[in-house]
Amino acid sequence: MSDDGMTVKAVVAQPPKGPSRPVQSVRAQPQAEPKPTPKAPVVDIEAVARQLESFLKNVDPNMPMLGDCETWDDLEAFGSIIVGSPKTVRERLWQLIEEAQIGNFLIQFHFGNMKDNLARKSMRLFASEVAPALRRDSADLFARNFPVLGDTAGNLAMEGAAQ
Repeated sequence: MSDDGMTVKAVVAQPPKGPSRPVQSVRAQPQAEPKPTPKAPVVDIEAVARQLESFLKNVDPNMPMLGDCETWDDLEAFGSIIVGSPKTVRERLWQLIEEAQIGNFLIQFHFGNMKDNLARKSMRLFASEVAPALRRDSADLFARNFPVLGDTAGNLAMEGAAQ
C-alpha cells in the first residue's frame, strides 16, 4: 500500500522464452473505507425471563384454542383479532407492544369475502391514525428499555413522520 491511501496491485506476466525479462503492470486503486461494525443489541435476559414467567403464569392449558371460537366476540376475547376505531386499535396494539416488548406486527386487513373498499379503508385509517402514533411512542419506549437500539428506533420514527 502506498502512503496516499492507494492500494497497489501488480500483475506479472510470464516471460517469453529466451533472455527477456518479465513484464510488470502496476495500477493504483483507491482503498475502500472500512465499514463500521454495528453494535449488537443488548438483551436484558432478566427482563425477558420476567416477561416469559408472567406469560406462563397466565396460560391455562385447558383454555379454548383459536379454532374453538364461534363468534367475533370470542375471537376478540381470545386476542386473535383487534377491531374498532383507530383509537381502540392503537390502544390494544400499544398494550401488546408494552407487554411483549415487540416492535413488529404482521397485520392482515383483508380476509374472507370482505369487500375491497372496506379493507382499503382500514389500511388508510391504520396508516394515517394508528401507525404514526405507535411508531413515535414505541421509539420512546425502546430508547428507554433498549438504549443501544434507541438511535435506530428514533430514526425510524422520524422517517415515518416525514412520510
